[in-house]
Formats: sequence, C-alpha cells, structure tokens
Amino acid sequence: FLKNAIPSTIEIRTKLSGKYVPIHGNATQINQVLMNLSTNAAHAMKAHGGVLTIELSERLLDENESRTIGLDAGSFQILSVQDTGIGIEASVMQKIFEPYFTTKREGEGTGMGLAVIYGIVKNHGGEIRVSSELGRGSCFTVYFPVTVFEDIHPDAQQRPEFVDGQNRMVLL
Repeated sequence: FLKNAIPSTIEIRTKLSGKYVPIHGNATQINQVLMNLSTNAAHAMKAHGGVLTIELSERLLDENESRTIGLDAGSFQILSVQDTGIGIEASVMQKIFEPYFTTKREGEGTGMGLAVIYGIVKNHGGEIRVSSELGRGSCFTVYFPVTVFEDIHPDAQQRPEFVDGQNRMVLL
C-alpha cells in the first residue's frame, strides 16, 4: 500500500527481523502510525526524492536504557521510520507532537498527524522518539511492548493461531 501512496522518486527499503514477536494492539491504529510516519517522511523528501527505510525488530531494554526512554525494562517491538529528507529544526522538534502544530502550508496538513500517533503509541503502552539532522533526514523510533500470549489469555490451554495467505501470523 505504501508504494502507491509514496511518490516514485522515493525508494522504499524494509528491514524486517523475520521473527514473529507479538504486541497487543489495534491493527488499524498501528497501521495508522506506519502510514502517517511514512507520509510525513515522503513529504520531507518530496523536493529531491530520497530513501524511506522502515525497520522492525525486537530488542530487550535493560533498566538503564528503558529509564532513558521512559519505559519499564523488558522486550519491545521497535518500528523505525527513517528518511533522507530535509530534517527537522531543533526549535520545531519541541513542538512536533502538539495538536494542530504543522510546518506545512495551508491545505497540506492539519497538524494532527503526529499528535494522533503520539496518542496511539502511548495508549499501547509504548514510546516514540525522534532524531533528526538538518539536510540529512529524520528517524522516528516507536517502542511497542512485546506481549506474552498467556498474559492476555491466562486460561487458554493452547495458543490458537493460523497463517493467512500472505504469511502473516494471526492470533484468534
């Protein structure tokens, strides 16, 4: 779906760990996070094109690292959306998650995208971080806590699952 939504002057690269690591979340909202971050990245590269890199991996955060990020220690599914666009100025960086804040011209955006993403991530028990360098691009990193199936369904005798036609694991 992203390839149809992103201009052809932007190359999309994916780095997926290949390991199935479940999170407890709303699929529509998680998709909204990915789509909005990707669309914003494309907007940052619209003048000259570039590379959009989407990475998904699992990482165990120890006490020190998790405290720095503002999460409890544990295992996290990490979604990174990185672009080679114009970057974000330091003065703007402090405001990007505020509702109605936008750097886009009138009619190009509402200023609600990153505020909504921030709310979705927080409601999923996660955290979002951003790093940026002017002229080199930005990277949004989203931390979603990994879910243990037995924590969601403690009475389940076995973990029901099936693989759909696109090699995706779906829990029932």
